[in-house]
Amino acid sequence: MRSLKNQIKPVEFYFNLTNKEAKILETINDDQLTINDIMNRIGYSYSSLMGHIRELKSEGILSSVKSGRHYYYSISNPLVSALLT
Repeated sequence: MRSLKNQIKPVEFYFNLTNKEAKILETINDDQLTINDIMNRIGYSYSSLMGHIRELKSEGILSSVKSGRHYYYSISNPLVSALLT
């Protein structure tokens, strides 16, 4: 099990999100979405979106699962999920 410090770090990062990162998290929320799904819902370019996705993954907020040719992104931290509801 992850230590409390490791669980809280993404929550601290959550409070410093850019508007785009917040919009990405609100779009994904309790779902698993591909990059194309997210792009279609919020209209960001692929390159802009991937930069934010990489940042959110590196901070432990998002995770991805590969299925076939696609990666599905979801919120990996339950504390961040709770903040979105």
